[in-house]
Amino acid sequence: MDKKYTIIATIIILAIGGGIYAWQNNTGPYKGWKTYRNDEVGYSVRYPGEYVANISDYAPGTDLRGNVVLQKLEITDREFPYYVKISFTAYDNSDMLSAEKWVEKEIDPYIFRPASTQRRTTMEIDGFSGFRVEMNNGQSIVVIIQRKEKIFEVGLGVYDREKTAEGRKTFERVLNSLRID
Repeated sequence: MDKKYTIIATIIILAIGGGIYAWQNNTGPYKGWKTYRNDEVGYSVRYPGEYVANISDYAPGTDLRGNVVLQKLEITDREFPYYVKISFTAYDNSDMLSAEKWVEKEIDPYIFRPASTQRRTTMEIDGFSGFRVEMNNGQSIVVIIQRKEKIFEVGLGVYDREKTAEGRKTFERVLNSLRID
């Protein structure tokens, strides 16, 4: 009887190990996707294979709002780079502001749309608190995640209304793949 349980336990362990191996080797829901990782800033994200990831030239530096930018990554469709853009910006957050306070201080003054045209929700990404602002019927989304002394701003810009649904779907998958160290 003990030998039977040992065999069953071994099969279960192998199945779990195989599942972890397959997940780490880009199969399953992210098959064909690429992974971008920045150990210095402390995050990784997956994106579709037909998209291109580019690091912005101006980071590290200071943005137009005076915030210290640690890095800015833009992910766009290789064939139609101006239709959908997903951006990741990592900021210094020495003031330890919450995600919601960051939006109030750093985003709100620069959004020239009335609050009635926005949808705002709190959320959690990879175990960290976040705050989401949606505008323009979902064509623009900004997600702010606070992690210790860093703020991660993840944005979606869809510049062709016909690509909104596809852009949102890709954005949600990319956002769900985000891992913060």
